[in-house]
Amino acid sequence: MTSLGHNAARYGLESLFANVLTTELKLTPFSSFNDFYVIEAERIKRYKKSTSSLALIGFKGLDELYIKLGIQARQIFLEVAQVFKSILRRSDMITARNEALFLIIM
Repeated sequence: MTSLGHNAARYGLESLFANVLTTELKLTPFSSFNDFYVIEAERIKRYKKSTSSLALIGFKGLDELYIKLGIQARQIFLEVAQVFKSILRRSDMITARNEALFLIIM
């Protein structure tokens, strides 16, 4: 079992980073994000210009953070969610590919 799995068993899934961001940011399901990405790529190809951007944000060391802080890591994740909320616009789309990789179309 990975340290993430161990911590999930110990503290519950509600402390996992992606779940916090899903609740706080209303993450788009990955399949819907992918569909939108394909449509946006086709639109760019058709009109030969774009003002869209794709960002990938990866977090390293989440497992160590879980081990050190346990359930208290949730507060840090809530603060990170607030940073995302303050930066992202209503027209931006964000999804989680896994526990530590997030994709944003702006």
